[in-house]
Amino acid sequence: MKKKIYFICCLVASFVVNAQDIQFSQYLSNPLYLNPALAGSEGCSRASVFYRNQWPKLDGSYLSTGFSYDQYVKSLHGGIGLYYKHDNLAKGIFKYNELNFSYAPHTNIKDKVTIATGFDIGFHQRKIDLAKLNFGDQIDPVRGWIYESQHQQEYDMRIFVDFSIGLAVYGEQFASGISILHLHEPNQSQFVNFAKSPLPRRYAVYGSYKFALDSTKQLAIAPNYVFLMQENSRINIFGVDFMYRELISGLKYRTGNNLVLIAGMATGKFGLSYGYDWDLDDSGRGGAHEVFLTFKGFNCRKGIAN
Repeated sequence: MKKKIYFICCLVASFVVNAQDIQFSQYLSNPLYLNPALAGSEGCSRASVFYRNQWPKLDGSYLSTGFSYDQYVKSLHGGIGLYYKHDNLAKGIFKYNELNFSYAPHTNIKDKVTIATGFDIGFHQRKIDLAKLNFGDQIDPVRGWIYESQHQQEYDMRIFVDFSIGLAVYGEQFASGISILHLHEPNQSQFVNFAKSPLPRRYAVYGSYKFALDSTKQLAIAPNYVFLMQENSRINIFGVDFMYRELISGLKYRTGNNLVLIAGMATGKFGLSYGYDWDLDDSGRGGAHEVFLTFKGFNCRKGIAN
């Protein structure tokens, strides 16, 4: 009976806790997570690190950290990318890791406009720290929780492979694309021999356009849009970014009644941005804090959207 209860609890976690991908607020600052076809889209090397703390007022918030690297490789006629993300849930009881490799061949279809197709292979690890859970066989009727459980080495880790594809079209002033992640909907269940919990396909469509507001191009505005569909979830993100010299600010609305406020700066080789998810329903969860730090290399190929 005790084992059955544990099985049910972890099965619920497998289906509910990570049924869908985490939602970032600054998708265009996280290109490889949005679309593998964006590998090498800067035309030079690009490295990023990120941090997201979702629902910080809850006991056991959702922490995500990671990094990415991509660059254009002339001999391959395209870009290559590496993406790593670590998720920590419920004070470390659930830990998820993923490592993705991308390749995106590029074709110049007209002056300063590039079309790219992207392919991605990912390796995912799902782990439950059973040492942080309590089981019925640890209880002494008189002295309480004193025994070691016989269940703490069962079903603690799952590893699976994932595949994704994408298409991107971009230039100096605009970027657009579509991607399909988790093509074969891999089974992410800890109980691979007993139950299936497929990771649903995620479809993404996005676009942005940068308008210069003065002749020096130091003042600009960039409307942008992201649509995400995964299983029964439909997310629309409408946004606009404002740029003045090295300073950046942005405002986005995400369906589900969330407002996203963004502030940051970007020089030729360095970028820093902070985003805050404001829950307009005042749910008491604390919204989310998100930070991206980006470094760009030298000798960038011309005709690429920056």
